[in-house]
Amino acid sequence: MTMMDGRAFAQEKLLDNAALVLNAYYKAPLTTSRLNQKAMILSGEEMMPLLEVIDVLAEKVGGHQATQNMLAPLYADYLAYRTALEEGRSVVLLLLGADLARADLGWNCGACGFRTCGEFARYYKKQGNRGKLMAGPSCAWKVLDWGIACDYACAAAWELNMENRIEGSFGLLAYALGYLDDVSAVLALPLGPVTEFWYYNRPSMSKMITAESQAAWLRNNLSVHYEMYAGDLKPPMRGEGAWWERPPEYGSVGPDPEYTEYQEKNAELMFEAVMEVRPKVEAMKKKLKSKKGKSG
Repeated sequence: MTMMDGRAFAQEKLLDNAALVLNAYYKAPLTTSRLNQKAMILSGEEMMPLLEVIDVLAEKVGGHQATQNMLAPLYADYLAYRTALEEGRSVVLLLLGADLARADLGWNCGACGFRTCGEFARYYKKQGNRGKLMAGPSCAWKVLDWGIACDYACAAAWELNMENRIEGSFGLLAYALGYLDDVSAVLALPLGPVTEFWYYNRPSMSKMITAESQAAWLRNNLSVHYEMYAGDLKPPMRGEGAWWERPPEYGSVGPDPEYTEYQEKNAELMFEAVMEVRPKVEAMKKKLKSKKGKSG
């Protein structure tokens, strides 16, 4: 006979469902069959270095308020994880990665921007670097295949009706911390907590930002939605509050040296925070390899 709390049982079994999601990831039909997807599962303490980077960064910049102003999307994801952990509903985090910079097809299609795969490989070896979300340049076919594999993982999570959202933010952070070896790109796919729309309605956002501040953030980041007649040389914008009672406000595009300097400084501070926390991830990986060696 069994008598158990249903939500607690479902929360406990998130790890079992992760196996089905990963099966979809590895079994996805690819165009090249040469991708070599990689993945890692994190939960509980193994996730903490990802959150600790934000805490270390907050110490460097004068608090969490300053951190969320620097990195709003990343901080929103951090808060969703932190709140779930504080409520005793730890998520299972899948890290999905691949080496997209490996030009081993020999197709010389030119889709990457180089004439041959050989030119691509030589350039990456000498000048390859991390871009906004991944290292590059990347083989276009590998990018396509990795997208298919990640889509299959997301589709499996959806079919299982598990709370999930694919994230570039924590994928990039996991890449920087070195959770996965021999990859040039990582995406994070959280499974759970067992609730509705944790990553879309974002109940944790109420701890981070007021409705007024969020509206201002949306205007800055999604300004096209606040644009009125787009045929003018400078389109008028619907601003904050009673915008119709004020002189017209206009959108514009141009350089902002002060903000550029601010972002460059933020990147330096983030790198420092990552390097402070990264040894903890290396220690966990070493422990994992030791366990695998003893069992195999």
